[in-house]
Amino acid sequence: MATAKVEQKETKKMKMVEVIEYTNEIVLRLSEDEAAFLQDILYRIGGSPLNSRRKHADSISNALNKAGVCITPADDYDMTRANSIHFV
Repeated sequence: MATAKVEQKETKKMKMVEVIEYTNEIVLRLSEDEAAFLQDILYRIGGSPLNSRRKHADSISNALNKAGVCITPADDYDMTRANSIHFV
């Protein structure tokens, strides 16, 4: 079962004075099946890889690939219906 939590990340930047910035990161824990499902969805994302949110899809997909989650079309969905993923 998927779980998600927010973690605060501290980064220090040196400018004229030291600046500490805090940003939130989402840590998502997925089963292998859930990760494969996410890869299926990310594979169908269109748009500019530079000027749209598509760049985030590519980044997430690349991280999943590095973790060993590859895109492998399964028998339980049809990608020809209205250019979307239709699970059967």
